[in-house]
Amino acid sequence: MSEITEYALVVMASMLLVSGSVEVYNSFSGLESRLQLGGTYLTISGLAYRAVATGAANATIAIPSSTISCENGALTLSFGSLGMARSVPVSCDFVDSVAAGEHSLAFIVTSGELKLEVG
Repeated sequence: MSEITEYALVVMASMLLVSGSVEVYNSFSGLESRLQLGGTYLTISGLAYRAVATGAANATIAIPSSTISCENGALTLSFGSLGMARSVPVSCDFVDSVAAGEHSLAFIVTSGELKLEVG
């Protein structure tokens, strides 16, 4: 009888350890996604603001599978269910979906409108 109780306690402790590990992993992966989105968005919005100031800005950056859009003066980066937005001081109207990987982004301001070219 004591062997059965001991076995049940070992199984229960193992299950708690596995459940805790899964929860820690899920929390970390969610944090990693938010950090990746934040870093990528800062780079993209920095390029857009540089283009507003100088007329053009470009860079090659690693981007997760996402959507870059700008409508009604709001530059948005959507990554899965996460998204970030920031207003830009010029008009804009574009939506570009990008696959994960390195992409060349070129922001250009012509006639007071921000445009994006993805390569």
